[in-house]
Amino acid sequence: MNIIFKDTLRTFILLSILYALSLSFTKVTFTLFLFDKGFTKLETNFIFTTFNLSVIFLEPLTAPIAELMSKKKSFIIGCILKIITVLLFIFLEDFTGMVTAEIVSGLASAFISGCLTAWFFDEIKNQPELSEKSYRILTLVSRYKSICTILGALMGSYLG
Repeated sequence: MNIIFKDTLRTFILLSILYALSLSFTKVTFTLFLFDKGFTKLETNFIFTTFNLSVIFLEPLTAPIAELMSKKKSFIIGCILKIITVLLFIFLEDFTGMVTAEIVSGLASAFISGCLTAWFFDEIKNQPELSEKSYRILTLVSRYKSICTILGALMGSYLG
């Protein structure tokens, strides 16, 4: 394997597992955060539903942007929007504020969705000897992400 591929692979694996770890950690603690703010179970479920619906509706809009700008920039925009979301959660305390923050979080997730894998394939597309290894690499990353999702949820629930 050449050096560029090793760096690309290392970056892809690291970003994939860190993102999976952070998402699972925050999803568990976010429910407790909303309950602590005084939201009911119904309101909490509505806030979560808002996130999922915003991802569904915004995904078709962000995919062409990722193709035009680059997957790397799309991923970075998504991460910046996730940071903005955290700030919104901290400073907005009412139901409308939480719903707004979840829409921004959904937009961020739509920007990030699929970008890492597409970015990885963009990096190796001109190297046919590496593309045959891509299935094994994606399987390996999927295993790492699954483990990180479990660990993140356990850490979030323990600390919560």
